[in-house]
Amino acid sequence: MKIYTFKLDSAIVEAAIELSCQAFAYINILVIEADFESILKEAGNKLVVVDFTATWCGPCKQIAPEFIKLSEVPENKEVVFLKVDVDEAEDVSSQCKISCMPTFQFYKNGAKVFEFSGANLATLKSKLEELR
Repeated sequence: MKIYTFKLDSAIVEAAIELSCQAFAYINILVIEADFESILKEAGNKLVVVDFTATWCGPCKQIAPEFIKLSEVPENKEVVFLKVDVDEAEDVSSQCKISCMPTFQFYKNGAKVFEFSGANLATLKSKLEELR
């Protein structure tokens, strides 16, 4: 499993999205000081699933391995998976109006299409299947 941790600029976003399409069936990016809008824009019509998490959050720790497993499923190779630490990327979590963790947001064409909070694996799986 590869986890990319970096300050994002548009070139890195493009490379990360390209990697998710070519060499890997998944991508898991820890967004630190990201230009969140550029990530969504670069993803185009691909589904983007964002896991807003915190290192101190028990339910976040519970669902984290499942989120990683879902990113590795071949059917999800066209899905962009992002993991945002709310304490590291306060600007992103504030912009996305995150009030509890874990919160999962789903985006297509730059627009949020679904959101739920809590470590509910069934909802995560069903929405991924429905929206991808």
